[in-house]
Amino acid sequence: MKHFFVFLSIILSAQVLFAADDNLSLNELLDDIDKSLAVRDKYRNSRQAKINELKDRIPTTPTDSLGKLYSQIASMQIWRFDTARVYYRKAHDFFESRGDHGRAAVMTAQLAVLQTAVGNIPEGIKTFEDAESQLSTAETKERYYLNGLLLYERLLPIYADDIAMKETYLNRRYRMADSLEVYAPAHTGALHLAKATKYERDKEYSLMLAELNEAFSTNTREKEEIYNPVAMRLGDYYRLINKPEEAAYYYGLAARNSLKKGTYFARPLQSLGLVLNSLGDDDRSINYMTESFNEAVSSNNRLRAMQLMNTFPLINEAFRAHHAEDIRLIWILSIILGIAIIAIGYMAWRQVQLGKRLKHKDFELRSNNENKISNISQFLTFCSNYLEQLHTFNRTARRRIKAGQLEDLYSMINSNQLVDVQTREFLQSFDRSFLHVFPSFVDNVNKLVNPDQLFIQPVKSQLSTELRILAFIRLGIKDSNRIAHFMGLSINTVYTYRNKMKSRANDRDNFETNIEMIDIE
Repeated sequence: MKHFFVFLSIILSAQVLFAADDNLSLNELLDDIDKSLAVRDKYRNSRQAKINELKDRIPTTPTDSLGKLYSQIASMQIWRFDTARVYYRKAHDFFESRGDHGRAAVMTAQLAVLQTAVGNIPEGIKTFEDAESQLSTAETKERYYLNGLLLYERLLPIYADDIAMKETYLNRRYRMADSLEVYAPAHTGALHLAKATKYERDKEYSLMLAELNEAFSTNTREKEEIYNPVAMRLGDYYRLINKPEEAAYYYGLAARNSLKKGTYFARPLQSLGLVLNSLGDDDRSINYMTESFNEAVSSNNRLRAMQLMNTFPLINEAFRAHHAEDIRLIWILSIILGIAIIAIGYMAWRQVQLGKRLKHKDFELRSNNENKISNISQFLTFCSNYLEQLHTFNRTARRRIKAGQLEDLYSMINSNQLVDVQTREFLQSFDRSFLHVFPSFVDNVNKLVNPDQLFIQPVKSQLSTELRILAFIRLGIKDSNRIAHFMGLSINTVYTYRNKMKSRANDRDNFETNIEMIDIE
């Protein structure tokens, strides 16, 4: 039976891509997404009209059916979280008053999902987990565990760099899948999604793909909570195995489905934009990522906004190309940094002149050299403070956007570019200044490493990342956190480089101490 499913997955992976949506090609799907984006308000107005129609039914709806109606209204309020909370609470109170604690618990769980979406993740998780003990029927348990599976799946990208938290949410996701498999009816998309998650945990990727394809083919667009997650999972799978066109297709299906349903399209459109960027479709890539960012900001959905942070550089490029005058601030700050560089260069020149005059006095020469190092360290501190100001400016701009001050959007976006530009110019200036003071630095470092692992001499006075880290250590800046801040790297990256360089040394234990003892010539 297992071999049959493996064979089935191979057949489906070859066929379902172009059978998934009326045999549309990728270009046709993208064209349809472009058209849908242009008339998104039409789809949202249609959804709002349906919501209003449901609200109008409240006075004439039989009392026994009010709970279901409240829940339906709440679930359709995709982009109005405050309104959704109101109706989920109405539904909860209704079911609680009827003694239907299981359905009341499901309403609480869905409220908890909303809490995580607006950024109250710990509180939302606790509320969600507390509701589990109130479940009473297979129907409520199926709904609860499906919500849980999708909740933890949405949280995973937020904690991609936090190994411990990611592992915690992975395990909770797998637990939800195990429970969902018990209570989901046969031949449903929820059951196939649960099985796919289990196969993923067991690294049975062929079987996982078969279940995802089965879930995709058995679902309808009316089941919004299943259609998009399955399509996104398929997109993630094909992206993981380096099949960008297939990944783009499934991301595109999810994005188009969200657009035409009048719901949120930020995450699928962002994923689609990133894949299209790797395929060279720059115009669509930047447009889609810009639209996804605008969607997250306008919705005040903090969870999605956090997931979209890595698209800022490309969004920034898009706005910079279309709004050139907004980069005037960058030029002003660049001039300020340029003046600082000239000042430091003048100070270094004065120190060199002083060194020549006092060359015959060894003690005074060494004292003068230490003054040079001190001046360079002060320069680094100045630039560090400067970069911190840029980060502060960036955070301020983001708060303005969240406050609805969209006129400051362009300045905020350009702040990321500003940090990148100033960091690059700072490091270039540092390299030139350092090699001016330590012209034989690389030769002296190569004396401390194994003959078959020598460092390459810098080209055009530009140090490699490894040599630049060693330069900071020679200047007495040994703290990895500070080095990472100066260089725009993560602290883990700096630790990795330092360990690799120690492994090249002929005296590993004293390598960094020996670096600090390299003399100024």
